Amino acid sequence: MIKTHPSMGLRMVAAHPLAPLVESAIASHHERPDGKGYPEGRSGSALPIDARIIGICDAFDALTSARPYRRPMQLGDALRILEEGSGTQFDANLVTLFVDLGRDGSFDAVIGHSHDGIPLHECPMCGPIIALHSDSKAGDEAHCPSCGQGFTIDGDPRDSALTVTGKLGTADQLAAKVDMRLVKEAVASLVLPLLPGSVHRRAG
Repeated sequence: MIKTHPSMGLRMVAAHPLAPLVESAIASHHERPDGKGYPEGRSGSALPIDARIIGICDAFDALTSARPYRRPMQLGDALRILEEGSGTQFDANLVTLFVDLGRDGSFDAVIGHSHDGIPLHECPMCGPIIALHSDSKAGDEAHCPSCGQGFTIDGDPRDSALTVTGKLGTADQLAAKVDMRLVKEAVASLVLPLLPGSVHRRAG
């Protein structure tokens, strides 16, 4: 079941006009240089460069994120595990560059944060991450996506605590909400510069 998610991801984005920019990364981000990945068991130079990069980032995110069965790993431990997979699970050259960036402090503002220093919170009831939206403010409610427990944001979301309300979220409150501000910022900074004519648009 787990190994079907690359193909499921491809189907999810198939109709999107920007899909061609990400299809190879979605399809092959769990392939490995040693050929022991999935879904096709591709290896070495047959792996697209963007899939190799996303594979490293995906593993790093998984290692440094909270899970119901374990706490997030510290930066050093996560980088060590990536190094151990160099040349087998991960592209050796790329993982070296990634680890160097991590040790230089490039990821310090990323780990445990969703945007501009807004911290991710672990649900004290069951463990999963409670992500605050980029427009969250003091007094807003947040909910655990797993157990549904409600929380109130105390103070500035960039340096806040969550207080349990004792109330479970409604179906509407628990529905996934896309943070369009973050999506637009990501598209503007990462995708638009790659499109034909983007130099002229920026210059204009």
